[in-house]
Amino acid sequence: MAPFLASLGKTSSALLQDRIIEAVFTPLLESNVTAPDSDDDESSGGEEDLAQVDGGKLSRRTRKQVLALVNEKFVFPNFNILLYAENHIFPAASASSEVPKDGGEAEIREENRELLYDLYYKARKLEPEPKYPELTFSQRQLMAKARKFVTLRMKKRQEMRQGKKSKK
Repeated sequence: MAPFLASLGKTSSALLQDRIIEAVFTPLLESNVTAPDSDDDESSGGEEDLAQVDGGKLSRRTRKQVLALVNEKFVFPNFNILLYAENHIFPAASASSEVPKDGGEAEIREENRELLYDLYYKARKLEPEPKYPELTFSQRQLMAKARKFVTLRMKKRQEMRQGKKSKK
């Protein structure tokens, strides 16, 4: 994805910018939005009659498989839109537009900055804010230690209660 962000920031071609957004980022972002927890029924009534397309020659199961292939999207199960926006799109949009003194190329063209920020805002708008922030690895380790400590204390208390009851 980094080459697409870099080319989006550096190109002067509006056609290329539109194609990158329409063909790469829009399908990727819209396909990986976290779905709200609900009961999903495959036969939701929006299924079109494929018997008209193939003349009824294919079985119902094959028609469903063909429809699934046609409607396949770029779904990545562990792709977090908010993290991608924060860690990749925002830094690309905030990159320096000054030409280096050694004669190299600027990281981003100033006229493309607004386009990248629009992509960032679109990504932020698509994904709802999580109820709880994602924990880092060290925070997860700390939580596991705390749970283990609480469980051990509960075991000790339970043993003490059992001991007191057995004495009575």
